[in-house]
Amino acid sequence: MVAATPHCALRGSNDLKAATPKEAAIEIKIWLWGHLPQYLPASAAGKYPAGQFHAVDLPEGLTVRGLIGHLGIPDWTVELVSLNGVLTHDLETALKDGDAVGLFPRILAGG
Repeated sequence: MVAATPHCALRGSNDLKAATPKEAAIEIKIWLWGHLPQYLPASAAGKYPAGQFHAVDLPEGLTVRGLIGHLGIPDWTVELVSLNGVLTHDLETALKDGDAVGLFPRILAGG
């Protein structure tokens, strides 16, 4: 038997699946900065520029790290995480209904 994988869905998007009916769903707001909006589904392209929030439905108990993974963002590209307006380094924090998460990319420069 294969365990069900939790899914997330942007409001108004058909590109990501919503949580299955057996899973309790929570709604959070995410802000993606820098190049991170490129990880939004194609249907969201141009609708959500950097710095604007996106309402997302997630299965209950998903962590900040789980959110990053479900959006398909490589962990190493996220430098700072804001959870409800407070910077955090704890990516294992479980998200709760109504949370606001800001993801800020690592800035790389060559010389």
